[in-house]
Amino acid sequence: MKRLMTVSLLSVALVPLATANDLDPVFVGPVPGRYIVTLSDAAVGVVAGDPSAPSAVRSLAEDLARIYDGRVERTWGDALNGFVVEGLDKDMAKHLARNPFVLAVEPDNQWRSPPPLAIGCEEEGPFRTDRRTLPSSQSNGSQLIICGNPGGAYCVDNWGLDRINQRDGTRDGSYAWGENGYAVHIYIIDSGIDEHREFRDHLGLSRVDRTNAANFTNDLDTYDCTGHGTHVAGIAAGRTYGVAKDAILHPVKVGTLCTTPNSMDSWLISALDFVRQSVGQHQWPAVANLSGGNGLELNRTMAFQLCAANLIASGVQLVQSAGNEGLNACVSSLGDTTDALVVASSNSDDEQSATSNRGRCIDIFAPGDEINSARFTPVGNGDWLGAEFCSMSGTSMAAPHVSGALALYLDSSPGLTPSHLRNLLIGDSSIDVLCDDEMECEDPINETTPNRLLYVP
Repeated sequence: MKRLMTVSLLSVALVPLATANDLDPVFVGPVPGRYIVTLSDAAVGVVAGDPSAPSAVRSLAEDLARIYDGRVERTWGDALNGFVVEGLDKDMAKHLARNPFVLAVEPDNQWRSPPPLAIGCEEEGPFRTDRRTLPSSQSNGSQLIICGNPGGAYCVDNWGLDRINQRDGTRDGSYAWGENGYAVHIYIIDSGIDEHREFRDHLGLSRVDRTNAANFTNDLDTYDCTGHGTHVAGIAAGRTYGVAKDAILHPVKVGTLCTTPNSMDSWLISALDFVRQSVGQHQWPAVANLSGGNGLELNRTMAFQLCAANLIASGVQLVQSAGNEGLNACVSSLGDTTDALVVASSNSDDEQSATSNRGRCIDIFAPGDEINSARFTPVGNGDWLGAEFCSMSGTSMAAPHVSGALALYLDSSPGLTPSHLRNLLIGDSSIDVLCDDEMECEDPINETTPNRLLYVP
């Protein structure tokens, strides 16, 4: 993990670009006595997502907790029939795992997130915008992109938007769209979303893990204390830097990040469960973006895999970043266990980003290096750096390009299933345009990694 960068108001010009690695959570280990229990649908009596499932799970969970001398901390029933139990010793956990009603009993792992204000951002200088080209609810349009020309009037300095509009690396300096994602909903499972003018009135329903945020004022809302979720949301659907400029964004805040920077596996499962419940209730076209996650330990659990699979089966395509360790994405993503779309990162030279994970579990690449998007403003500090935008790098920035693109497809055809979306996205991608930056582009990317780059028709 890279050393965290802190920002000094006296040295703003020296702050380097923030990367996704700066915000990757660090594995702490299992929480003693706390376990995630996955129940069989037969034991519950209904499948996850049935309106009666949450209450049925709660009843069965309470019965099992009494038998095995534990206490129920939370239950699910929308994307997963399961619950969290506390106060079990290892022997009782083993006995619970042998119960015929139970599919799996797995430790609930804890993760330490970076401290608040850990992001370093550049000054606003090169980030010029032209909001006059983006009237509210404009169904189609174009933006002028003049990268490298900060003095140019009314430019949007974002090479990523330019690149996904082109088949080859000869960018034309503009981003054009025929659909804008209107009435499509993108759930950003992340650190929250700041109230930034980039989003105007496009922030919808939200979720905060209030049980674990008790007494932490900023953790009782979706205020973004690290800036990660705000930046990701701006890429997916920001009015200036977004791919789908009129989509509705839903902040799904995971963990207590403002005062005590911690998260748990079960909190991410709760986030996916909420998305399933929300979309099921409102029946609107939706995509879920998970830029990051809790790594190998979470991705290998039955509970998380089943939860993600059920969410996708319900009609919500899940987009997951591949990770930033330069390793096999199969160990850091859901790519070999579900139909989640796993996204790797490329740079402005059409090279596979050096830190991006790779391999057969990658579905597609998208721009991820030095991507400009919205930045957060710490509470009480006003316009902290005199800047509204910043650059960050990583697969966390690549994934929301794909989520925004899926919103455009859904805007055109709201009835598309995740399978249809996946086929369209991959079928429309640009093939064999990427090379391996570690080989100084003398060779194509690793042959086990699909050489496909996001293209928005």
